[in-house]
Amino acid sequence: MSEKQKRKPKVSNVVPLQPSWVDTPGCAALRNLSTSYVIQERQSDAARIHLGYEPLGPRWHRVGSQILYRVSDIDAWLKIHAEPFGKTARGRKPIAEQRGAESAP
Repeated sequence: MSEKQKRKPKVSNVVPLQPSWVDTPGCAALRNLSTSYVIQERQSDAARIHLGYEPLGPRWHRVGSQILYRVSDIDAWLKIHAEPFGKTARGRKPIAEQRGAESAP
């Protein structure tokens, strides 16, 4: 066996790495939103923080002139704010609640 054949790396040794920081388009992609919505949300949150209120979106960090989001912060925010099975506090009640408990199986 030649020297080149001995040193050839195996494909199974390659481990895909998850980024720990993402920019605004990356945050939008992780949350399945548009970039403009994430920018608008961050601007609204900056105003809320200035007035002494809690921000509504995930935490962001300014690094030089860039705005970056930590992936763990986005995941934590999603765990708190994600609605299971798409239930929301506003809008119509689920069909089972509209029919009443007596007709539920």
